[in-house]
Amino acid sequence: MVYGLPFLLKTEGLPYSYLLLPAIKTANKLSVVLSKQEVWALLKACSLLKHKVLIGSVVWMWFALFGSSECKIGRFRL
Repeated sequence: MVYGLPFLLKTEGLPYSYLLLPAIKTANKLSVVLSKQEVWALLKACSLLKHKVLIGSVVWMWFALFGSSECKIGRFRL
């Protein structure tokens, strides 16, 4: 419904500022960092290979993007 509003305003000849929508509230929470044991438990719980590949690639991309040296869990540095 909200995505069609700009089109409706354009067809009626109204400016986009005619209808102001409230901003969507976002939670300011820290992301959860899984330990190595929790990642292995996730991988072992999967029965299909495609699910294991998906979880493994997401974990790999997380460390590739954010750097493994910046992530510290307890006394272990990943």
